[in-house]
Amino acid sequence: MLGSSNRKRPNNLTFARTFNFQIYDLIELRLENYKFLKDFRKTTFNIGLKPMFVFNGPAFDSHPTFQHIKSLFLDFFRGQVLEGLDVAGLQHIISISTDEVEEDKPLPKVYFRVYLLKTVRGDSPKLPRVELDEIGPSFDFIIGREQAASAEMEKEAFKTPRALEARSKKNIETDTMGDKIGRIHVGKQDIGKLQTRKMKGLKSKFDQNHSDDEEFDDDGEIPEEADDIIPEAPSKKIKTK
Repeated sequence: MLGSSNRKRPNNLTFARTFNFQIYDLIELRLENYKFLKDFRKTTFNIGLKPMFVFNGPAFDSHPTFQHIKSLFLDFFRGQVLEGLDVAGLQHIISISTDEVEEDKPLPKVYFRVYLLKTVRGDSPKLPRVELDEIGPSFDFIIGREQAASAEMEKEAFKTPRALEARSKKNIETDTMGDKIGRIHVGKQDIGKLQTRKMKGLKSKFDQNHSDDEEFDDDGEIPEEADDIIPEAPSKKIKTK
């Protein structure tokens, strides 16, 4: 950001972003009706906390100039990227507002306000009431000159480096519920060599092609006592005189 002031453009702030050692885009915002922190004299937030942004106005989602301003402020206050954030650190809000854009008229002003977030006891003991207290600074911006990024540079800047690309792992999928499903490939198995004789239900005498003269119990199975039956010795005929 570059600050300058002259007779033609007093209190002028020029925001610019660079990419690959070149100017990516820039925009001029001229200050009007500004107030600094010393003008409020209120308790402010702790240094190092990340702000929450609120963009009020449909133009920030539809008009290219205000989309540019929204992207620029989010980048300007991004700071260090964090993986997690404590709820107690959400103490201040930056609100950027604008009016509706009308045809054949200059672009409306951009209103920059900073609020301190306070929680007080509400009607429900488990649900506190949130209040906003303006703590400054406060600026009204008049939009000046603008230079958007070229289509070629924008395409190049939005490319994701190969080192940061998410590589898909083989045989691992994620279902609609967010659960990971893995697929394991095993070698060819010879089922005939599997050891199954130790299991009582897989003995050969229980095969379906067993002889029909076997004795079965009421459940259609061979009773357990069948294994313990000792065959009788063959009888001998004794000749008598």
